[in-house]
Amino acid sequence: MNCNLARMLLAFPKADLAAEDRAGLHAHVAGCPHCARAASAESALHIAFAAAMQSVPVPAGLHAKLLRDGFAVRGAKHRRTLYRWSAMAAAVLLAISVGFGGYLHTRPEIDTGAEAFRVEQEWEGRSGPVREWLVAQDLPESLPVEFDYRHYVAHGWGELAGRRVPMVVFHGQFTNAFGVVETHTARVYIADSTTFKNIDKLGDAQSSLVRLTVKFDPARPKLAYVIVFTSETLDPFLKRFKAPDA
Repeated sequence: MNCNLARMLLAFPKADLAAEDRAGLHAHVAGCPHCARAASAESALHIAFAAAMQSVPVPAGLHAKLLRDGFAVRGAKHRRTLYRWSAMAAAVLLAISVGFGGYLHTRPEIDTGAEAFRVEQEWEGRSGPVREWLVAQDLPESLPVEFDYRHYVAHGWGELAGRRVPMVVFHGQFTNAFGVVETHTARVYIADSTTFKNIDKLGDAQSSLVRLTVKFDPARPKLAYVIVFTSETLDPFLKRFKAPDA
């Protein structure tokens, strides 16, 4: 440790110094007469200050007054903090109340009839592209049975008896009588007498896994709708409800 550092450390109370600084200062002062005199003078100054402070009489009640003033300042600070937070909380509650009140006034009413019609139109909207495509093929826009278009998946061309014909596909998952969910498919092939012979003699048929039914359009007797499906009946693919008569 050099003299400059020692002189700087002498200005601090020894209790405030780290242990290693106290040890280094003590060792330096012990071997340096100049710093030893400075240390002695610094010690004498501290002793004089302490004596002067102790000789000053303390006014009666000063200790209690200092405590009261300290608590008053702390209490005022706490009250200001409490008031500030209370005001903020009140503002937040007011904003929530106003917003919730506005929300309550703007809540819509449910028109069950309109909602049922909206959902049905949403489902029926899926039939639009199919109808347009059928008309583009010079076919009736509607199929001969009322399919539920929630189960519609695709339309295009499929193979029937080795020939390419228009086809609409439905697919869905249904719960059987035993509560088991099953997956089934229904394909509607549209055949005409210019492509196949004996259209009018087609009839229903089935195998171990597939069933086939034939539907005709009275307005277009030369068309046959060959529906191939995997469920027990075609009912799961059909609309459950019919629109009431106007």
